[in-house]
Amino acid sequence: MKKQFYLISLMAALLLASCTKEVLVTQGKLIAETEVSAAKGSFPVAIATTGVWQAIALDEWLHVDESLVEGNYAVMIHHDSNESTAARRNFNRVGHVVIATHDKYTADTIRVKQRGLTPFMNLTDVVAEAYEVEAQVPFDTNLTSEQHPSIVCRATESWVRSVAIASNNKALDVVFGENTGVERQSTIEVTFTDAWGDATTVYCTLTQKQSE
Repeated sequence: MKKQFYLISLMAALLLASCTKEVLVTQGKLIAETEVSAAKGSFPVAIATTGVWQAIALDEWLHVDESLVEGNYAVMIHHDSNESTAARRNFNRVGHVVIATHDKYTADTIRVKQRGLTPFMNLTDVVAEAYEVEAQVPFDTNLTSEQHPSIVCRATESWVRSVAIASNNKALDVVFGENTGVERQSTIEVTFTDAWGDATTVYCTLTQKQSE
């Protein structure tokens, strides 16, 4: 993998921070961002500054030497593999390394985006009876229950009263209102947004028969 170098000029806050705080979340401005493959690897980030500082990894899959250093220095950022296994499916993820003053006052952030599986979901069109009914829309997907909080389901027509992922992760549970008129259709949209903020949307058609 081609190594990438970043020349970073830290803000005066890196030298003049007057308060102390624990590094619990990403803080400060974004000074660098890079994408890496799913494979285990590493890359350097060149820091150009004066004063005493340290790099701190905020995610368990990122690793840096957190020793205090002074002045210009190249931080080597190591990242674990994000390749999927038979037991686990790994999708895109995002991690952060902060460049902090010696008293743990965070000044700036480096964002690391690691590739993973490309998500997919194939929905099946469904035809339902005219009376109020709960039906299931079968689907095939590589998403797991861990991704459910990042999935949004919606119907384009209000007579589809609810759409949700079934507990078996193999279908959508859909509730239709009663149809007292002619045959009608609604589109179901299912959108998955990954850790990078990239959205994948799939569609299917729900048809409800006319009343007799």
